[in-house]
Amino acid sequence: MSDLELVQACIGKKRSAERLFFERFAGFTRALCRRYAKDSMEAEDMHQIGFIKCFQNLNGFSNKGPLGGWVRRIFVHSCLDEIKKRRRISHWISPIEGELIEEKGTENQFILEADAGELILLISLLPEGSRSVFNLHAVEGMNHAEVGEILGISESTSRVQLSRARAFLKNHLSEKRKLISTILQ
Repeated sequence: MSDLELVQACIGKKRSAERLFFERFAGFTRALCRRYAKDSMEAEDMHQIGFIKCFQNLNGFSNKGPLGGWVRRIFVHSCLDEIKKRRRISHWISPIEGELIEEKGTENQFILEADAGELILLISLLPEGSRSVFNLHAVEGMNHAEVGEILGISESTSRVQLSRARAFLKNHLSEKRKLISTILQ
């Protein structure tokens, strides 16, 4: 079934199409929600709300691109909306303190070599502001201007939050490697 046929069947309230829609997108949307949430319960709430928004807005699918991209966009905005509802944005974006940490090649290398499950867990431990910026910039591929516009923060705050997220991930991954190295010796 094509994307447009699936959407039209869902708009027509065909249960089999709704089930197929859910099954087609549940895997990647669940992982997306897990990256934005602080724990699995919050991720499950975000996942359910995201699908509700998808079904409510199916008439907005223009078929100008893949349905999966449209679903991703709905879910990203839905996750951010839920974060904003639960915690006022001014409280979870920490103020800029000190200098921006310079990005180094080795910092990114630690992140690239990490196991996906381990990264998802570590991302969930990030403070909400850093987690949102990291997801939007590093995972969704948005630039700092776009991130700032979505979150209502400046580009420089976005850069600082991303830098803090990367430093946190690098620190935790390097500590794990040191522990493993010590055990293996």
